[in-house]
Amino acid sequence: MKIIATTLAIVVASTTCAFAQQQCSPLIKTMTCLPTLIPPTIDANLSEWKDVTRMDTTMYQIGGFTTYPDGNPGFKCSYDDSKIYFAMEIPGDYSFDATNNHKCAAIGTMFKIGNDATFVDMGGCPDAADGCSAGIPASCDNYIVDIGAHWELRTTTRRVKYLLNVTGGTGDDLIANKDDEFGVSPYCRFDDKDGILGGNEWEGAWDHTNPIQGQPGKYIFELSRLLTTKSNRTDIQLAAGGTYKFGVAYWDPFELISGWSDSGHYLTGCASEWIDLILATKVPTQIPTKVPTKAKITKVPTKAKITKVPTKAKITKVPTRIKTNAPVK
Repeated sequence: MKIIATTLAIVVASTTCAFAQQQCSPLIKTMTCLPTLIPPTIDANLSEWKDVTRMDTTMYQIGGFTTYPDGNPGFKCSYDDSKIYFAMEIPGDYSFDATNNHKCAAIGTMFKIGNDATFVDMGGCPDAADGCSAGIPASCDNYIVDIGAHWELRTTTRRVKYLLNVTGGTGDDLIANKDDEFGVSPYCRFDDKDGILGGNEWEGAWDHTNPIQGQPGKYIFELSRLLTTKSNRTDIQLAAGGTYKFGVAYWDPFELISGWSDSGHYLTGCASEWIDLILATKVPTQIPTKVPTKAKITKVPTKAKITKVPTKAKITKVPTRIKTNAPVK
């Protein structure tokens, strides 16, 4: 069991971030999602993902100096005609408290929507750096980010699938607290409410490989999201062949004695850079090579060439008659 007593401000000077980028190694700068014909069952059992390549990366706290202490998380993704799917494995000691979200693990994802949106500061709009009590300023429209599956686990149960809600008019998940949000800064973000177009397009299940309080293992998060939604303003719209700016956050329940802090989360991309999420259109190489190999072995008439043509013509018909008739003449 570990206790790490460190907390950092979420607003970091750009010069500090630039220095931190030189010090850290994100391991992955792209995450490739391949198409699938059979979508995974969202149940936190990742056996269906065994043939999908896992992408491991170091995660850092804001500033890029402090790495996640329990090892590198691993990510997998795929998609079909209607949804994108994520499988996340994050090493860490187990903690769960049905009365305190900060004593439970938490995750979140973020997509860039606005052209000026930065990974640092959740969009980084200068006109909303201190908040936006009257709503997102019009000057911040180019800084909007899509914050999805922002999931705090206190009200949930392991291995249970929590559903999307596209008819509720809000991204607020009243059952599982698996919220769908958008924002332009850490202090200016809202549940997905874009008039009648708002909703929560995320489904998810979670588990731990060793669910005993304080014991080491891995958290498992299995998620899905609709590729397209009703709101272009608050949700990124995904399509096969596209590349999207993306990132993942993780809150460690053992960060402090009191649990995780809002600003103490760990992030992909050196805590400063977007990852390119690619919805590749090419089928994995291992799939097409399996089919032709079987076809060549079972269908090509190799036996016919050996038994029918060479042996009878050369051995029985030509040599014997020529040799026996020559001496008589």
